[in-house]
Amino acid sequence: MNTVINYLVGVNLGICFFLLIYKTLLTNETDHRFNRVFLLLALIISVTVPFFHFQNPPLLAINRDLQSYLLPEIQISPLSGPPSQIDSFWFWSCSIYLVGVATFFIVFLIRLLKIMESVYTSSRRKYGSVWVIELNDDREVFSFFKFIFISKSVCLTEREKEQIIRHEQVHIHNYHSFDILFVNLLGILLWFNPFLKEYRKSFIQLHEFEADARSVNDDEVDSYCSLLAKAALQSSGYQLANHFTNSLTLKRIEMMKTIKTKISRWKIGSVAFAGLAFCLVVGCASKDEVFDQVDQLPTFGKDDQYVELYEFIGKNLRYPPEARNSKIEGKVFAEFVVEKDGSLSDVKAVKGIGHGCDEEVVRVVKSLPAKWNPGEKNGKMVRTKFTLPILFQLSDPKK
Repeated sequence: MNTVINYLVGVNLGICFFLLIYKTLLTNETDHRFNRVFLLLALIISVTVPFFHFQNPPLLAINRDLQSYLLPEIQISPLSGPPSQIDSFWFWSCSIYLVGVATFFIVFLIRLLKIMESVYTSSRRKYGSVWVIELNDDREVFSFFKFIFISKSVCLTEREKEQIIRHEQVHIHNYHSFDILFVNLLGILLWFNPFLKEYRKSFIQLHEFEADARSVNDDEVDSYCSLLAKAALQSSGYQLANHFTNSLTLKRIEMMKTIKTKISRWKIGSVAFAGLAFCLVVGCASKDEVFDQVDQLPTFGKDDQYVELYEFIGKNLRYPPEARNSKIEGKVFAEFVVEKDGSLSDVKAVKGIGHGCDEEVVRVVKSLPAKWNPGEKNGKMVRTKFTLPILFQLSDPKK
């Protein structure tokens, strides 16, 4: 659980950090393709970097030979008590998160199905490598992958339709729909992050700016701006599509008449440095040195005798039926690291007896509540490795 939380924290920090960089340095730049690539890389880096843990090679070599602190042995028998109830905080937190994911995924599917319904229920014609879908209602013009949707009720001349189709073809040929689809899918998993809406808004702006610039010749700018002003500024409700008309019309007209300039080298350097800094900070922060000698050992609960630890394990750990039926006995050595925040990581059975005993020990240790007080060395909290031996014995347990 702590690993998932740490990952989500890293992802959301990256999303917020790169959005701040974009708003500060790039939002007013006219190189729309560069801005689009930056936003895509920002999301990809934010999602992938927290998966990886960077460490210097010397630390990796040292950690393989570390000796961990050995906790007193605990004995488990078939007479052990029943498992305690699931921690309510984590249960409800996970439940709320999953309900949110399910809800937003259903909304996403409904929007996708509405577009697919329009494709199969409306008349369509081939236009080069794309399909033009003629809608029977008064919805505005939009595109989704290789489909361009134009309402029959829209009063446009053939020349204006030609301009609109050229505009939408730029969306299609530059795969703008992938950006919108990607940010929407990410928004399902991170539905609680409000900044993803800003990413989506920025993508839509960049898509429109790029399509406007690439679909209109210099001598057509005035007539094209008139066409934008003529179009209705209403939303069609298709949140997964690229729209020819929307509330960005005034910004699009202003951007078309703005002189295009290259991004300053210092801005490019600053953006590259910011991305590298995020990768190093998040990656290095995820893993620190594990100490085998500390000034003060981590404790669990209110005392240093680990009474609460053994009470929790005794109530939750069960003798696996497979091992009990096969009359398997022996020790399982569970290894884990107490992190600086008191959480546990790297939980594993380094030596076991099989038959479900190893997995049961790992399960219970991972479910330990966050009651650990981290170890200290030189007055600073550090990561400390422990080994917990658990004896599975079929006879009556010793007190």
